[in-house]
Amino acid sequence: MKNSTPMPLSRMEIKIASETLELCQVEHFLKEVFIKNDVKPDIFFKALLCVNEAVINSIIHGNKFNPLKQVRIQSYSCKRFLYFRISDQGDGFDYENLPDPTALENLKKETGRGIYIIKKISDRTDFRQKGSIIEFKIELGGDD
Repeated sequence: MKNSTPMPLSRMEIKIASETLELCQVEHFLKEVFIKNDVKPDIFFKALLCVNEAVINSIIHGNKFNPLKQVRIQSYSCKRFLYFRISDQGDGFDYENLPDPTALENLKKETGRGIYIIKKISDRTDFRQKGSIIEFKIELGGDD
């Protein structure tokens, strides 16, 4: 998304420890993003679901619950899109060969749906640094 991202109107960032108890800070951060950018409330839960899925993956799979490692959540807003970048301090993963969570053999598995959900809900999803960074955007309307 680097090359196609217009100049942001605002940028916000938060860093959290790799503990699931920190998710309440993520929700508070996202509320601040929405208030600062005057974003319609109907988009909030869409963004919250995507951001939470990415952060949970970073905590569990990227940083392996190591509270000394951080997850960084960044938001950039433009007239038409909200952009998010979630990064962890892990080694990354093979994001090009993820199992399909809708395949019959994967339906009963308790993991493996986060990236699928983000890809289905967001308007674009990209990975950087071997998967230790996920970027996605959510359409707001308007012209960039």
